[in-house]
Amino acid sequence: MQGRGMNTRETLDHIFHPASVAIVGASDNPLKMSYRCVQSFAEINYPGKVYPINGRLESICGFPAYANLLDVPGDVDLVIIVVQARHVKESLEAAARKHAAGAVIISAGFKELEDTAGAALQAELKRIADDAGIRIIGPNTFGMVNTKARLNASFTPVFNHLKPGPISMLGQSGGVCHLVGFQAIDERVGMNKIVGLGNRCNLEFHDLLDYLCDDPETQTIILYVEGIENPRNLMEAARRATRRKPLVGLKVGQSAAASRAVQSHTGSLSGSHSLYYAAFEQAGIVPAQDTVELLDVAKILTLAPAVSGNRVAIMSFQAGPGIMLTDLCVQHGLAMAELSPQTVAGLKTLWPDLTIRTNPIDLAFVSDMGTFGDAARLVLQDRNVDALIVFYLDVLSLFTLGVSQYLIPLAKEIGKPIIVCANFPVSLASEMTADGIATFENNGIPVYPLPERAVKALKGLVRRSEILRHFR
Repeated sequence: MQGRGMNTRETLDHIFHPASVAIVGASDNPLKMSYRCVQSFAEINYPGKVYPINGRLESICGFPAYANLLDVPGDVDLVIIVVQARHVKESLEAAARKHAAGAVIISAGFKELEDTAGAALQAELKRIADDAGIRIIGPNTFGMVNTKARLNASFTPVFNHLKPGPISMLGQSGGVCHLVGFQAIDERVGMNKIVGLGNRCNLEFHDLLDYLCDDPETQTIILYVEGIENPRNLMEAARRATRRKPLVGLKVGQSAAASRAVQSHTGSLSGSHSLYYAAFEQAGIVPAQDTVELLDVAKILTLAPAVSGNRVAIMSFQAGPGIMLTDLCVQHGLAMAELSPQTVAGLKTLWPDLTIRTNPIDLAFVSDMGTFGDAARLVLQDRNVDALIVFYLDVLSLFTLGVSQYLIPLAKEIGKPIIVCANFPVSLASEMTADGIATFENNGIPVYPLPERAVKALKGLVRRSEILRHFR
């Protein structure tokens, strides 16, 4: 038996790496979520067995269909349930008889409703699952993804385009998980697991956070929180995890209107926004204020080396963005590094006395990449500099490749964080530009398109270094 007799870690291993999956309520109607769940498996080339459950069809998306879950041969590791709420109970009971380790219940109509019937039905699901040793993701969830296992247990086939990587996300909102996931697809940020917790029937934030803390496939963890009844368990799990892996968190529900919406969304109490962020601070969670910042900070924490302080040098091929970056650094609590006299003297030998050679460093009159490389070396070797931001407009497709040829060896040699802020029309970007950005990020240099995103990401990296010093 799989569901019984296993601890939480073993059960979650079966859920995230199932040998077999059944989809109860599978449909051949492309407009229905229950079809898209099957489509997700068909398009990702999932290596295990897939059993669509539908009483009137012989096959769906090339998979043989079964009239009833109990007709499936052998046991089933994971059961995805996409039926009306009133039929979920019998589907879960069948999953228990098939010794399932886990159930992804996409169906809604439970605790999130304002009447007591939904909460009572969810309590009955919890009783059935607990008795059978089944852990439930949901109900009222989009599902979950594990890119390393080629597992897309969701109604979103688009997630098959996620680049496999080391960032995992736990979120209370399927919509927000999609915001982050779609950004990751657009910007080629590597993701590992994305889990929509939904109503958290018998699988809580802290259960999954403990699991990801020990997960060798996960390096950085994103948390999206709307509200939970016992935040102490989450914060204690975060304190255990943060010594080993970076955590980035976003909490919503600042306004009274948003707090009411949280309760109707997943049946959770929002709680005080400011108290949550104070708890984030104490638990070692790097705070983010929106979903873009959430993924940007997770990316820099995954790619860049640790930073020793908050002193930033800025090198910009265009003067205006360099000034903007300077303002942003100060606004976000970073310090502009004061370059040593030796560094300033060295910079003065490299190009004419026509522009700024203190911080921010204006590269407008730098005529070749070799001179840029020499200047970047001087700045990075300065003991007053903890991190470097380089800005340029990629008006030529060769520019990103040219800059990368000098920055990457310096990053490896000197070991300080380098952040590239490169802007260009995304719809017109050449393959050479895309390859150059990928080369940067494959070598530990994160790239951001806008100054504010680069600075907020670096702020998160600095905050992480402060957390590590505090938790030693």
